[in-house]
Amino acid sequence: NIDSSNTLHGTSGDDFLDGRVSTVTTNTEDGTAAIIDTPIEITFDGGVGNDIVMVYNNTFAHADGGSGTDTFLWNGANLDLSAISSKIDNVEIISLSDPSATAQSLTLTLNDLFLVTDGSMTNNQHNLYIQGNTGDSVTIADATSNSTYHWTLAQSNVTYDGVTYDVYDVVPDATATAAYSNYHLLVQTDMTVTNNL
Repeated sequence: NIDSSNTLHGTSGDDFLDGRVSTVTTNTEDGTAAIIDTPIEITFDGGVGNDIVMVYNNTFAHADGGSGTDTFLWNGANLDLSAISSKIDNVEIISLSDPSATAQSLTLTLNDLFLVTDGSMTNNQHNLYIQGNTGDSVTIADATSNSTYHWTLAQSNVTYDGVTYDVYDVVPDATATAAYSNYHLLVQTDMTVTNNL
């Protein structure tokens, strides 16, 4: 249930937080009821555990997966992560799940990866797992638009928790002053990756 501050709270276990907020209206002429989705600025607080946060549009206020391995389940149209990454924390998996879409696309940058994973932590791995189906695609938007690093396909067919991924790493260029060795993007092998590597 959502509280008076429009926050969905997780428990100390594994939770599924569904961000669809609906109102039921009744047709006074024939008595039929209709469920109407009502976008509001929901805050998701996963807390402890391996939580799933299901989001339907970008009107949410904030999504914090908390501790554990947490999934941001996107059930909307094509996703430009840069538009919402500043509102997401402590998420390890992004899953494309819209059942009405024949194909979904996700666009992201290195900064998005940093923001949505445990970005405030140091000396830790920033791994972002992208899950999707055949026909879905991932575009790494900053693959060639910067001068200090580039992306490379580091490993193929790596299995984690029963899902097989291709691993993309960030490689610093000669002029780089930052360390990028802790940043890894893992994309489910069924998906297409476009990025001019």
